Amino acid sequence: MSGGALPPPHIHDEDDARQLVSCVGNAVRDRGQPTVNAAVALLLASQHLDNLSRLETLLGERANAVRTASEDRGVLRKLRVLAS
Repeated sequence: MSGGALPPPHIHDEDDARQLVSCVGNAVRDRGQPTVNAAVALLLASQHLDNLSRLETLLGERANAVRTASEDRGVLRKLRVLAS
């Protein structure tokens, strides 16, 4: 395997989450169907992005574990050759 370490996962902004909740709350209070639909779509998109972020973290951890294991095997192979 080649390549360096993976970049860190994206950082979540708590202020963005508060703004999203405020937007959805305002839309519900407004009760205009197009506004409510847009707020629900925004909320669902936000949840989708959160799920992708969790997946990004999980896949990054797994990729780093595989890379480390591969590097460890390479070192062990070199040691075996030297011991022969």
